[in-house]
Amino acid sequence: MITVAAVAAIVLTPQPAQSTRWVATVRPDVQVIKEVDPNFPLSFWAVKFKYPSEGSRLEARLANDNVYSKMNLFSRENVRDMAVRTGALVAINADFFGNDGDPLGTMLSGGEIVSEPYSPRSVAAWSPTNGLQFDSPTFSASIEPVGAPRIRIDGINRSVRAGEVVLFTQKGGVASSKLRCSAFLLEAKQPLPISGSASLRLKTIVHDLTDIPVALDEAILMVSPQRLSEVTAALYAGLTYDFRINLSGQIDWKSVTDAIGGGPRLVKNGSVSVTRDYERFDASYNSRHPRSAIGNTANREVVILAVDGRSSSSKGLTLDELAKLMVKLGCVDAMNLDGGGSTTLVLGGTVVNRPSDGGLRSVANALLLHAPPESQLAIGIQANTLQLKPGDITTMRVVDSAGAVVPQEQVVWTSNGSAGWVGGDGAFRATGAGKATVKAFARGNWAAAEVAVAP
Repeated sequence: MITVAAVAAIVLTPQPAQSTRWVATVRPDVQVIKEVDPNFPLSFWAVKFKYPSEGSRLEARLANDNVYSKMNLFSRENVRDMAVRTGALVAINADFFGNDGDPLGTMLSGGEIVSEPYSPRSVAAWSPTNGLQFDSPTFSASIEPVGAPRIRIDGINRSVRAGEVVLFTQKGGVASSKLRCSAFLLEAKQPLPISGSASLRLKTIVHDLTDIPVALDEAILMVSPQRLSEVTAALYAGLTYDFRINLSGQIDWKSVTDAIGGGPRLVKNGSVSVTRDYERFDASYNSRHPRSAIGNTANREVVILAVDGRSSSSKGLTLDELAKLMVKLGCVDAMNLDGGGSTTLVLGGTVVNRPSDGGLRSVANALLLHAPPESQLAIGIQANTLQLKPGDITTMRVVDSAGAVVPQEQVVWTSNGSAGWVGGDGAFRATGAGKATVKAFARGNWAAAEVAVAP
């Protein structure tokens, strides 16, 4: 609903530009922060929320719910689509990934291991009991056949390389390899533990293939040719074997339900601590780019951040600058996530930042915040005019379907298009000729208005 009403529209004499921050409380336990610094220039969005919080759930989600969705096809999905299909209130991109859709670092989802660590890179891990924590875990896995040497498992749900044995679970979707391998099909009626052991029965062996779907109640051990004699000498169809998996580090990994990789670490114990070299990131990675990050505060709040970049309105941040910003936002610990064109922040099914690709990049996974549904009153934007000239500033407001004006401190404003931008105060600043779409989020809903700026 768009209403033309008596709302202030004024032309102001240009003043020295200053950095401005707006904070909107969209739920009692969720704040959305927007800051614009036209001098740097820089624009970023952050969401701060209490976790654990009754009724809320924090989830690590795979694109299309599988590492590989179909044989020889990538499994990637943009963050907005992941948020919409799952009903998440907030979503942000997560780990780095390969072109095949494989998360490059640690991923746990719903108490199940999806991807093993890329040691020694950082990991954000959480559970409803312990909240958000950070670690750099190590991984080991093996099969323990009776009367035969243990068999090393090199990875989980990723493409097999020469000399490797990789275990694929239901989350893998398709057991995949660039090599022609042998597939050991296992009966697996329960998810594999994050750390612990499981007994799996070997059903059959299929040789000389690169891809095979993981069926229901099944896991697949993909064995490269270099390891085939070792494995066939120890495993026999019809017998059951113990599979052991171990994640270990500074935190209790047995209590973790979800985790996402990324890195490097940005903040530790309240101080900037960028471990770029230790985590094996190239020095060129420290240039200014769009950035995504996650951190926590001393009050057990989670902060997720999306920094726009690679544009004339926001040039992005270095890792050191990103770390300082996370401290400024109150974080005592924080970690970098995948950035660049992947940086995407979604609120209520709408992208609020400006991804640098100009469109939404398909990624491997995302972090999602689910919250109890609100009484979703329809909302509309009121303005006295939607026809402006460069230099005009028009302040808009939001009203709900009951006719009540929504306080600005409860409204999130965003816009796209080349004609200008909107601040968190609902003021649209016309900067050049063209059109722009202004959006407002309140009461669990979005409303939109089209603005035209004449030459």
